[in-house]
Amino acid sequence: MFKKLLYISPRDMRKNRSDAVHMMNSCDGFAQNGMDVDMLTPSVQRKEYKVEFSEVFGLYKLDPNFNIIEMATQFLEDTEQKDPKSKLGYQKLKESLKFVLRTKKSFKYDLVYSKCFISSVPFLFLKKMRMLKTVFVFEAQHIKNTWLHNFIINNSDYVVTSVGQLENQIKLNKANENKVIRTPKRFYQSESDKHFDKQELRKEIGFQDGTKYILYAGKVAVGSKEVDYMLEAAKKLPQYQFVIVGVNQESQAHYESFNLSNLILFPFQKIEAYENIIRAADVLVSYYPDTEYNRCFLGPGKSSAYFKSKNPVIYSDLPALRERYSDDMVHYIKPDDSNLLVDKIKFILDNPDLSKQKANCAYEHILGNTYAKAQKIIVEEIERREKEK
Repeated sequence: MFKKLLYISPRDMRKNRSDAVHMMNSCDGFAQNGMDVDMLTPSVQRKEYKVEFSEVFGLYKLDPNFNIIEMATQFLEDTEQKDPKSKLGYQKLKESLKFVLRTKKSFKYDLVYSKCFISSVPFLFLKKMRMLKTVFVFEAQHIKNTWLHNFIINNSDYVVTSVGQLENQIKLNKANENKVIRTPKRFYQSESDKHFDKQELRKEIGFQDGTKYILYAGKVAVGSKEVDYMLEAAKKLPQYQFVIVGVNQESQAHYESFNLSNLILFPFQKIEAYENIIRAADVLVSYYPDTEYNRCFLGPGKSSAYFKSKNPVIYSDLPALRERYSDDMVHYIKPDDSNLLVDKIKFILDNPDLSKQKANCAYEHILGNTYAKAQKIIVEEIERREKEK
């Protein structure tokens, strides 16, 4: 039924953050199912991390089987005079409005799929005014009780989410009960990911034989609880090396000031290098603090990279994570206690057979839950409901 899809992204694709990885693989999944896909993104200028437009698909290790349209937003991200985020929000609104007005007379997209609140407004406003004919789908991880979020949810034809708590929240409004589509689990992997030489990677990266490396990759800004817990564990386990991936100049200087001889810091990496560092480690950690968002809505974008490394993974024992991953796949510990993290790291390294069993289970799980499979289920469910109208 659906042939042409417009995917609206809140991010530019020239920096491979976890949500950008998700969106690129989402578009690839739609394209693998025979859809003609255009991805609409903002444009961001950077001083430290530059990727040419021609390099984007290679950055994500994807074939160029869909189109990327960069809007003419002007936004400086990583300079000393970086622009406020509100400027990018305004520019996304303005440029998406220009795009839809320019294309509305011959609008070719029978399905619009958005993850960007602000850029969705012009499309939904014209659709509400019957000036645009399309099926509009919004994918949400979390919503707030604001005019903008309520406008998007109430005027979308469907809302896709992987979060049970959010599904219940949306369905409190009876008018939205039949809008929600629960997305299947989705993980990315390519053929080249299935075969790697861990010892060779350790040699290339500089990891020493006989030394255990405990790694965290994620939010690393100064004040990050996840990093703070890693630093506390590093102090208590001087026999192991602790690796933090993704620092910038500010956070690197801050974490180096702790003078921990067993702390290794890597700057933000392109995907291949990032995944190789993860593969070369021995234990992977994402020890999230217990916040309302983490309890109810958290969905770690790093799970694909973590699980396909075949390394044991430690996650905080939070309902949102339990909803996604079973005990057979990860090592859970109660949040906000670095002593529990220390004990679990030692347990994993003292019990290699159990750790390998869990890691293999996680790896097998991602093999059966691809983006192409998930996107096919989502589109087929939308088509089924459209036919029933």
